[in-house]
Amino acid sequence: MLGLGSWELVSALVIACAAAGCGKKGPPLAPIVHVPAAVDKLTATRIGNDVYLSVTIPTQNIDTTSPADVARIEIYGVAMLTTPPRARLVEVATKVASFDVAPASRPGQATPATSPPLPAQGTTVVVRDVLTPAALEPKTLAPVATSGSRSPARGASATASTPASSAPSYPRRIYFAVAINDRNRPGPPGAPVELPLTPLPDPPAAIQVYTSAPETVTVSWEPSGGAVGFVLERQLPVEQPPSDESDADEKAAAARAVTTLPPGPTRYNVYREIVPAAATTPPPATAVSVPTPINPAPVADFTVTDSSGVSVGQQRCYTVRAVRGTPPAEVIGEPSARECTTVVDTFAPDPPTNLAASVDPDGGIDLVWEPNGEADLGGYLVLRGSPGDATLQPLTAMPLADTHYLDRDVMAGVRYVYAVLAVDTHDNHSGESNRVEETAR
Repeated sequence: MLGLGSWELVSALVIACAAAGCGKKGPPLAPIVHVPAAVDKLTATRIGNDVYLSVTIPTQNIDTTSPADVARIEIYGVAMLTTPPRARLVEVATKVASFDVAPASRPGQATPATSPPLPAQGTTVVVRDVLTPAALEPKTLAPVATSGSRSPARGASATASTPASSAPSYPRRIYFAVAINDRNRPGPPGAPVELPLTPLPDPPAAIQVYTSAPETVTVSWEPSGGAVGFVLERQLPVEQPPSDESDADEKAAAARAVTTLPPGPTRYNVYREIVPAAATTPPPATAVSVPTPINPAPVADFTVTDSSGVSVGQQRCYTVRAVRGTPPAEVIGEPSARECTTVVDTFAPDPPTNLAASVDPDGGIDLVWEPNGEADLGGYLVLRGSPGDATLQPLTAMPLADTHYLDRDVMAGVRYVYAVLAVDTHDNHSGESNRVEETAR
C-alpha cells in the first residue's frame, strides 16, 4: 500500500504527464522527401549543327537511397568562351531538352503503367540539341559584387580572366543535366561536358546514287569546298595566276576556310536512310539515335558502295558529310543534299557452262549443263536451231528449274544445234551457253 507521500508523488507525475500531452497523438510528421542524385553520366556528340546528348538516368538519391525519386530529366546548355564554376552555370544556361522518367517499382506496390512507355532508371536516353545562331552566341556571367571591390569597366568580360595566349579561338558549348523529383524539386546539377564550337567543313556537292551491281548501291560526290578547296587543301601548285579578282577572292576565301579547320586531310562519312514501304507509327520523342555512317571509318575517296541488306524495289536515301581532324578533336560537317534511289536489278546472270548433248536410247536428244550460282536465279531456257543458224529459237516456254532437258520433238537423221540461257527472278536473261550439235536417231 502506498503511503501519503507516495500518492503525492504519483499525483504529481500524472499532472506533469497531462500537461505534456502524454498518451495523445501529436501533429503528423511531414513525409520524407528524397532528392535525386546528380546526373553525372552525360556525353555529347556533335554532327554538323546537331548535338546528340546521351544521358543515363540516376538510380539513387543524394542520400544513397534507391530507387531514386526522379520524375524527369532536364538538360541545359550554353555557349561560353571560358568555363565558369559549376554553381554559376545555371545563371546563363537555357533548357535544351526534357523528358519524363517511368515511376520506379517499390516493394508492395504495383508499378504504374504509362502510355507510351517511359524510360526507366538506369537506362540511357539520347536527345538532340539543334545549334541555332542564338545557341552559338557566347554568353557572359554577371559580375559578382564583393566588399571593397570595384565594378569591372564597361564592356569587360564578367567571366574569370584568361590570358590572351591561352584563350580559345572559338567558344565551347557546355551542357549539364538535372534530375527532378515528383514534387518538382531538382537535384544538384550534374558534371558538365564541353564541346568546342569549331568551324565546320563545307558539305560535299553533286551527290550521285545508283545501282551499280546486283544488290549494290554506289554513292559518289565531289570534294568539300569544290575543286578550289581540293587543290588548296593538298597544297598543290597553281599553274596560272587568277584570271580576275573574283577568282582570287574565291581562292583566298577557300584558303582561309582551310586554315581555320582542324588539320586535314578532309575525309567523308556516308549516311543511309531506308524509306519504309508503308506509313509507320511515329517513334516516341525520346527515341533519338546518333547517326551512324555506313563506312566503318572516314574515307578519303569520293565513292562508297553499299551492299548491306539491299533488296530490289527498296528506296534508299543517302547524305555525305565532310570530316576533319581525328578524335577527340574530330569535326563532322553539315550533310550534303539528300539523294535517293530505288534499287533495281538490271544485271543478267552468267551464261550456263559445260552444255553437253547425247542421243537418248529411248529416242530424243538429252541435254545437261552446270548449274548457275546466282541467288536470284529463276531457271533456264533451252534454245534450238539448225547448223548455220545465227539465232536459235526458244524450245521451252517457261524457265526450267533442272539442269537437264530431254528433247523428244526430233526427227531421225536431222542434226540440231542447242544452247541454254539463264534467267533470274527479275527476267534478266544471260548470254548463250556454249553451243552443241547432235543428230537424232
